[in-house]
Amino acid sequence: MQESINKVFFKILFCFSLFVCWVQVSLSGKGFLPVAGEGEAIDGYTSQVLYVREILDLGGNILDQPPLIWIHLIRSGLFYYFDFLSYIGGAWLVAFGVALFFIPIMRLFVHARFSYLSILLPVLIALVSYRAVFVALSVGYIFLYFLCSRRAIYLICSFVFLNLSSASVLIGILVVCIYAFRFSAWNWRLGAFLISLILSFVVSLQDKIVGFMSASIGYQPTVSIGGGGLLGVLTRNTIFTSFYEGDYIRGGVYLAFLFAALLIILLSLCVREFRGYGLLFFAGLPAFFLEGLGVVALIVPLFMFICQVPLAVRAECYPPTRAWYKERV
Repeated sequence: MQESINKVFFKILFCFSLFVCWVQVSLSGKGFLPVAGEGEAIDGYTSQVLYVREILDLGGNILDQPPLIWIHLIRSGLFYYFDFLSYIGGAWLVAFGVALFFIPIMRLFVHARFSYLSILLPVLIALVSYRAVFVALSVGYIFLYFLCSRRAIYLICSFVFLNLSSASVLIGILVVCIYAFRFSAWNWRLGAFLISLILSFVVSLQDKIVGFMSASIGYQPTVSIGGGGLLGVLTRNTIFTSFYEGDYIRGGVYLAFLFAALLIILLSLCVREFRGYGLLFFAGLPAFFLEGLGVVALIVPLFMFICQVPLAVRAECYPPTRAWYKERV
């Protein structure tokens, strides 16, 4: 009885937090795409959306385009959906549409030991761009598939969200490879999901390798180091560029996240049921030294660890995570 009351109370608090963030963002008039200020360059994602729109406006056949443009089309699809919501309802409907995707994520935390800490998760809506919000939710939807119910819609949503950044696609691949056998989740749906992610990542990686090696427009190093290549890639990582450009708050947040990841890796060695987190964050460490939103994709796992949702690596570790959820969800 007490557990049921706590469960209902947690859901009310989570939804209230979501409601407050929705109201705040609606009043601010926040749009799906960031608005570049005077003299500021538009970001890469906006450029991709505008390029896809130009192709479609000119009557071009998307099937005649290279595979990279297909990935850009997937990324643009989310924008077009929210652009339609903005057209019929303005910023409040866009914010409402984004907020709805947090509701399923709530299931991951319902029975966690410190579930109430997860009510801070909706604050992301107000703090970061909508694109970053969906990347942050992407891995959470994979865990929903693993832990709660094997619904294909979770994988579809995750696939779209992960493809908003090539770095987050890599994180998604790692999550599937690490946990699929652990949760006995292999089936044709998950196989198709993984193959699609790998193909997407290979296409993006090929483009980035060519771009960085030739120091093409959009792939130049942050500082002059005599060309592109690996050093050029490393100088474009978010921590370095944040401090280099004077954005100390963002750089500090990413640096704090890096230290948190290292701490989780160390702590997971001591607690068996949380070793899955150590493996995930260890595999995800390269994301901290590359550009993109790979680090953002680790936000839901970070909250899961803080709220103490068990995530063991082996089935014999207590408590078995899948069974733990079956008993409670």
